[in-house]
Amino acid sequence: MSTVINTNIAATRTSNIYNKNNANMNTYLSRVATGQKINSVKDNASQWAISEKMRERMNSLSQAHQNTQNDNALLKTAEGGISNTVDILRTLKARAINAADGTLQNSDRALIQKEVDGLIEQINDNANKVTYNGIKLLDGSASGSGTAATTAVQGIAFATDNATDASKLEDSDVWSQDGTSAKPIVLNWKNAAGTATATSIGSFDKDTTVSALVTAINNKLDAENSGAGTGFNVAFYAKDATITGDVTAPNAGIYAVASDSGADNNFTFVSLTVDGTAKGTVKDVQAGANASSGALDFQVGDDDSFRISANLPNMKAATLGIGSIDVSTASGAMSAMGLLDTALTTALSAAADVGALEQRLGYTADNLTTMNENLEASDSAIRDSDIAKDMTNYMKYAVLSQASQYMLAQAGQNAFSVLNLLQA
Repeated sequence: MSTVINTNIAATRTSNIYNKNNANMNTYLSRVATGQKINSVKDNASQWAISEKMRERMNSLSQAHQNTQNDNALLKTAEGGISNTVDILRTLKARAINAADGTLQNSDRALIQKEVDGLIEQINDNANKVTYNGIKLLDGSASGSGTAATTAVQGIAFATDNATDASKLEDSDVWSQDGTSAKPIVLNWKNAAGTATATSIGSFDKDTTVSALVTAINNKLDAENSGAGTGFNVAFYAKDATITGDVTAPNAGIYAVASDSGADNNFTFVSLTVDGTAKGTVKDVQAGANASSGALDFQVGDDDSFRISANLPNMKAATLGIGSIDVSTASGAMSAMGLLDTALTTALSAAADVGALEQRLGYTADNLTTMNENLEASDSAIRDSDIAKDMTNYMKYAVLSQASQYMLAQAGQNAFSVLNLLQA
């Protein structure tokens, strides 16, 4: 080895070793201090990303679990209102039995009627005033009632691509493009008896409007059907606008949907032909969006499939069939007993439904807790530090760091050996 002054290779190497030992010591010191082996993305980028995804889901499941507690509180509020109504119905039944007894005069029954009227008012108060966070629970607004969705019907789907006027029927594959010749359009369909019929709608060119074709089809089908005048109600819709169900077509499109509303208007689309060539596709479709059910939807998971629909009952007296019971006469009291029996059965069934929902939410909450525990265990395996192992490594590199620091000082002393040569 050459004897030099300017470059102390031993000191440089020892310094590098010291820096590495010091860095390792600090790494394990951080792991021990935080209890985590991944303290930044650079520690393990892929495992950090997996851990963060797990933590996001754990956070979502924790919120879903909180939702179940809120939902359960809502249902308990509803259950309390229903239970109170059940108690009132029992009392009403007792009063009806009392009023039906022959030992009473009508004047006595009139007094009972006053009590009955007050109790029915309380039933309506329960229905209208039992709320949770401002949501009425027993007045029918959360009963799932409402306008029924339009029933599924058959339709013919075909594409159009009129770039200048969406109301017209221009398509190179279906309609005339030359603007001069009109192509004959025929609707092939079967009636309720299964008899195939080909109805010529007329000849149309590319300037024909959707409304004109709709009118022509409706008029032809009405004229050829025994229930003429009742209306087949064939309607055309823009693609994806108001149609749901099994309808697909390329690009922009128009869908013809038939609703055979009349009892004798049963028919089935077979095909639509333009100039003798079958065009369009027969599809099972549903015209119009589903109406809102009114039911309460509980979000009990971390995506839209984790939902429970709560259909709470309408507990108003009129809905229960006791809106105007009259026990002022013996015969009225006897009739009231039957009505109250039916109302009590309805109320008990409603209470059972709410109780079943509460039970389901309990199991849902348990499942969310289990999922969260398993995710937490997986995240711990990825992220948490083995303290015993990391403490051992910390002590190892702490000793090596001190040793390399001492050797660095010794390497500096080696340069003084050159002075001996100069003195000689």
